[in-house]
Amino acid sequence: MVQRALISAADIHTGALADGIEALKNLNPGQDCKACHGMAGVPVADEWPVLAGQQAAYLQKQLAAFKSGERINPLMQAAIAHLGDPEYKALAAYYSQLAP
Repeated sequence: MVQRALISAADIHTGALADGIEALKNLNPGQDCKACHGMAGVPVADEWPVLAGQQAAYLQKQLAAFKSGERINPLMQAAIAHLGDPEYKALAAYYSQLAP
């Protein structure tokens, strides 16, 4: 039973990571996460936050806040304007599973 639970957890982890990678590949190359935050979640400049290792729920909440206007950042709002909840979930899962 414990082994089955561990296998299921590993499958979920692998699936979320694969979904996040696929979501990153499908984003507009001119306005995507990788451009500022890096494929590994480590930014190219100090002005942008490290996403690697952040909790998935936190990342999803921040993306939703940018989308709704609760958080204001024109660069982020433009970058995520074409994304929805499935992409937020996949990206949050991807970045949360990377080592900071």
